[in-house]
Amino acid sequence: MRVLAIASKGYMEIRAIWLDVYKRDRRLQRKPNYAADHGAAREGDPVSDAHLYERRGRTDELIFRELYGFAPAKVLKIYASDKSGQIISVLNQHATLLAQQGSFPDVETAFRDFFLAVEENPGQRPSEDRLSDLEKAYTRLLQALSNHR
Repeated sequence: MRVLAIASKGYMEIRAIWLDVYKRDRRLQRKPNYAADHGAAREGDPVSDAHLYERRGRTDELIFRELYGFAPAKVLKIYASDKSGQIISVLNQHATLLAQQGSFPDVETAFRDFFLAVEENPGQRPSEDRLSDLEKAYTRLLQALSNHR
């Protein structure tokens, strides 16, 4: 168990660095180079990052909300109820794109619509068999993200 605790602590330190690099690059208005800055963390991880705020006292919540759209506590709540992992996955994709390549108007519009659909439909998850507002927003966001890969 001790090895797991040490590994977990190390991973959380890597996550903190990833957030710090994003925050620095945003403040300096420059495009990040995650491979050069910290090769171990190249993409988002909404659940682990939420734990940095909820359990480890990180306080720059606006950075988290910019990357993932929701407050850390809300991400953990979504994670607990999102059995398919679809919502957490799309939050991760958004944060990764934003951190690695910057903001794209089509992605940010689709992300905002998706965020609102999740907020307006608590507990609902995207499903291929219905065309709810959430599903439509989810599909538009996936399409916008795929345009910038």
